[in-house]
Amino acid sequence: LKYGIEEKNLLGQLNHIEKQIDVKSKLLKEIKEKIDLTRADLKRRQERLKRLEDSLSEVEERLGKRLVAFYKHAKRGYVELLATSSDLDQLRRRMKYLRVIMNEDQRLLQHMASVQMNIKQEISQIEEKVAIIDRMEKAEKSRFLSLKEELDKKVIILMNIHKEREFYETAVKELQVAAKDLKETLLNLDRSQEKKKELPSGFAKSKGKLPLPFKGKIIKNHKPLGAEFHKTHKGIFIEGPLGAQVKAVFPGRVDFSGWLKGYGQTIVINHGSRFFTISAHLSQREKQGSDMVEKGEVIGLLGETGSFSGPRLYFEIRRAGTNLDPLKWVKVN
Repeated sequence: LKYGIEEKNLLGQLNHIEKQIDVKSKLLKEIKEKIDLTRADLKRRQERLKRLEDSLSEVEERLGKRLVAFYKHAKRGYVELLATSSDLDQLRRRMKYLRVIMNEDQRLLQHMASVQMNIKQEISQIEEKVAIIDRMEKAEKSRFLSLKEELDKKVIILMNIHKEREFYETAVKELQVAAKDLKETLLNLDRSQEKKKELPSGFAKSKGKLPLPFKGKIIKNHKPLGAEFHKTHKGIFIEGPLGAQVKAVFPGRVDFSGWLKGYGQTIVINHGSRFFTISAHLSQREKQGSDMVEKGEVIGLLGETGSFSGPRLYFEIRRAGTNLDPLKWVKVN
């Protein structure tokens, strides 16, 4: 359930990021089109300015030559004008014509200079506009790349969740099988009760009085594998330091000492009257099958074999094939 919720949340986040990436892609496309159009306009204006500057240079050169020639030969020109003019009115008309030519030349120069200045200002504005759009494009590209990186990270997390979910689903199935195997082992032990050694009695009268296997912290919400784990595991977990001494809670006989899949190093003690205690996830077993043990005698050392959460003892009490709640049997301070 936990991994399903995480998966659902991540898929929602991925969907949101993908939508953002789609929006940013469209925006980047629009910005690029705008930049292309603006740069094309800038190029046209620059070409126009170049042509205008060339024309202005030609006009300036031509007018310069005209002025040089005019003022160089001004005295002779005035004499010729006076000499060839039939009367004063004709002379005035010729002088007026010359002034009109000079004024027109000056006006043409001023006009071309004004146009040149305007085009330069337009080019400057377009260049500034291109720079602004360039900055916008860089900022959007940066945000776009950040979104893609975030998307990649979320995809990796989702893949890891898939792997973890598969791992825990497999682990749950294995533990369910292990719990079934343990139950069958205990039933077989119960069925094969031969009078090898006399078993103690009085376990039933010890309800609420049994000591803990060692001084540790009872973990009430041990849920590494979710609800499915607790359907098959009815015991408790007791947290403590690695290597802590695990003791028998009641006299009895060791009917099983070995490795159980899903439980690690395990010791099962038969306390008579078909009562059994199971101590699992040991790092070392101090007792073997058929050994008789007394209450408080060390049966093993705390480990983490088969555990998912560090050094924790798994402790279970059963009567034949029925699970009993350990918290109702042990004396907890």
